[in-house]
Amino acid sequence: MGVQVNCRDYEQAYIGRMKPEEGPEQIRERLGGKLPRTFHGHSISVSDVLVLNKGGVVTSYYVEKDGFTVIAGFI
Repeated sequence: MGVQVNCRDYEQAYIGRMKPEEGPEQIRERLGGKLPRTFHGHSISVSDVLVLNKGGVVTSYYVEKDGFTVIAGFI
């Protein structure tokens, strides 16, 4: 859709550990149900960005209504 997503427009809201089998869909489901006690924000929603480090490979995902879009070069 031509939307520019820049890291400088976001701030980190939460950092935690993910399970090896988890991807963005599973994290969205998990955090959508019950937020961790150390998290003080809203549930994951449209226009948020998830940054996942899986085995040293960092991937950024823009959250959309029906899925995710990978953001190359976000961080």
